Amino acid sequence: MIKETDIIDSDAPRNLCQMIADLQDDLSLRNDQVEFGWLLDRVSNRVYAAVLFLPALMAASPLTLIPGISFIFALITVLIILQMLVRRQRVWLPKRLRNVYFDKNKVAKALRYMEKPAVKLDRFFRPRLMFLTSPWAGQKVILLFTLILAILSGPATLVPFANLLFCIAILILAMGLLTRDGFVIIFGLIITAPPVILFFNFIHTQINGVAG
Repeated sequence: MIKETDIIDSDAPRNLCQMIADLQDDLSLRNDQVEFGWLLDRVSNRVYAAVLFLPALMAASPLTLIPGISFIFALITVLIILQMLVRRQRVWLPKRLRNVYFDKNKVAKALRYMEKPAVKLDRFFRPRLMFLTSPWAGQKVILLFTLILAILSGPATLVPFANLLFCIAILILAMGLLTRDGFVIIFGLIITAPPVILFFNFIHTQINGVAG
């Protein structure tokens, strides 16, 4: 049977602290391991931006210390964005990606890692410059840009710190979409410059090294 995550077709802003708290409550009922598909199904108020926020949050957390996990999160993010662009009512992921398992304690640590920042961010976030998050215009442009970042974040694992910077930029853009804060989205777009420059400088250096 194909398992997909149902999405509520809503673009109302969401509270980061509440979403993290809901995930922590659900996580406390689990045993030693949790699969990514289970986490995806339990994102609080499962809206489009929240489904993107989850892998972005995990990709910018200590979970990325697990070998190979950054590439998996990049692939998941790409698949989710492609479905968000057509506003599909259910998010499909291959069974192997849905069934990627994480140690419960590591997931709990990643969520605790975001608790204090989330409190401060919720005080700052508010709906503004909402044309940047409108479902049929601004949001699609931002998603296309985020898609490019997600694609680049995979090979960027070869460049020290570049992958982390890509993941942070994607997380900020996802938070902007989630809270419908266009100011945050503009900030997220600005901070994409350093990892992009770092990545392409690395590629340029490697090509010159081979050519030389």
